[in-house]
Amino acid sequence: MPRFEKRETILGADYLAAVDGPNLPAIRAAGAVFAARVPRADLAEYKISVCREGELFHVIFVDKERPKGMRGSGGRPNCSGFEVTLQGADLAVVEAHFIR
Repeated sequence: MPRFEKRETILGADYLAAVDGPNLPAIRAAGAVFAARVPRADLAEYKISVCREGELFHVIFVDKERPKGMRGSGGRPNCSGFEVTLQGADLAVVEAHFIR
């Protein structure tokens, strides 16, 4: 069974300013899915985590002000948590859903 490995956590504002990085293509692909589902979302208000499980990438968007250790979406009312799972080879979307 593949191991679930956290690869990177980055603030949304830092992601928006980034031009290069090993996880940037996965974050961009997941960010496009998130923006399509929640057009009013401001990525600068999120903390973005990239995890890998075998050949899958999990990109998780949560409120940057969410208290540490909180389970579920948590955070501010207009800052919904969202997760996108991508196929590692071509970054095709496998699943996308809100975190509850």
